[in-house]
Amino acid sequence: MKRITVFILVLLVLFLLPVEGTAKTVDEILTEQQEKLQTEELPGLLPEDAVDLAEGAGISADLEGWKDLFQPAALLTLLKSLFFTVLGEEKGLLATGIVMILLLVLLKCLSDSFHNSEAVHVAENILALAGCVMLFSGFFRCIETVQTGCEQLSGFMGGLIPVFTSSMIASGQTASVSGSAILFSLCQAVSFFSSALLLPVSNLYFALGIGSGLSGNAQINALSSFFKKSIILCVGLILCVFVGGISIQKIFALSSDRLSKRMVKFAAGSFLPIAGGPISDSLEMVFSCAEILKTSVGGFGTAGVFLILVTPILRTAAYLLLTGLLSALSEALGGSVLSFFFGVTKDMFSILLTLLLCVTVAICLSLQLLCLG
Repeated sequence: MKRITVFILVLLVLFLLPVEGTAKTVDEILTEQQEKLQTEELPGLLPEDAVDLAEGAGISADLEGWKDLFQPAALLTLLKSLFFTVLGEEKGLLATGIVMILLLVLLKCLSDSFHNSEAVHVAENILALAGCVMLFSGFFRCIETVQTGCEQLSGFMGGLIPVFTSSMIASGQTASVSGSAILFSLCQAVSFFSSALLLPVSNLYFALGIGSGLSGNAQINALSSFFKKSIILCVGLILCVFVGGISIQKIFALSSDRLSKRMVKFAAGSFLPIAGGPISDSLEMVFSCAEILKTSVGGFGTAGVFLILVTPILRTAAYLLLTGLLSALSEALGGSVLSFFFGVTKDMFSILLTLLLCVTVAICLSLQLLCLG
């Protein structure tokens, strides 16, 4: 009686479980996994600006369209058109800076004709201060763009990371999940910096710029240059440590993940002498489909991060270029009052651009490293 019962159970497993597991095609398994992970909701996480940017470049903002974004020709075309668009929007800033520099130079040339040099110096400082105030609107527009981009990045990654982590677990990469936690911590740190520190630090640098311009103190410029070099060095070291840590963690996790998947397939294959082989093959197909889905989610996340941060990066680069040109022009014409101001603000935009580039590289590389395996 016992042998008959075991034989009947084996027949049931043989004719029911394998047929149910192998009857599904790869597309059906992928569709089922997408429904369970709710990947169809991921495009809704992208802000409207990023979606408009992608559609303007002829790229579909979904799990499949991200592959077109990283084609060299499409990427270079997008960057060139966006950079010149941003640069064209800020031509008023360049014109205002040039006018203020020429007025200061003219006032300095006319100062030889006046006997009251103190009054000329006061007028020069008032004109320089008025010029700084006029330029503030453009500078703070750039700061606001960066702050908005960081907030959008935090919201996007907050919705992407749970789905990406679930796809990693579904593909059998349980040991690599800790990398997602590290990545989430980085996004939270970026959000905290943009909301709590970005505006005060920017105001401090603008105050230093005005102080150095009105006082003519070159030591403030030297202090700003020292801060810029120190911050860029520290950010570079943090980037190397972060990416290196993710890489090392992924290397050790790969062997553990592969061993775990082999153990699962071995247990499924050896549990039943006859039906175990088809079940093991079905598990291999499920893991492979989850790998495809994980790669798509990771690629979409990389494209989303790029689309969100590319506008703040290019706008900051444009301001860095403009302030550099105005600083060089002011020094060449002898307008020392504004040259100090432009020099300090140039250092601020240089620091800001370095931070944005490092954050973008760190998140994109981390997503691609976690997709390996």
